Amino acid sequence: PEQTTGKPAWVAFPQTWNNARLSRSGQGVATYTLLVQLPAEQQNYGIELPQIYSSYRLWANGKLIAENGVPGISEAFT
Repeated sequence: PEQTTGKPAWVAFPQTWNNARLSRSGQGVATYTLLVQLPAEQQNYGIELPQIYSSYRLWANGKLIAENGVPGISEAFT
């Protein structure tokens, strides 16, 4: 669902940003948070990043691990 209030909303993921919005517009911003709990006995993990058609920053355990472009909330950031 499209939000303009800054309140959290549930969306199906993964999907393209345009499909996540009621307006089907490519304009807008979002922050996604995910908590992953893994077994302690496993020591090595990986993250597969498919093509992401927008700017993003990906953080894991407080560390920036991948980014593309400059995410922002206005054209001044592009």
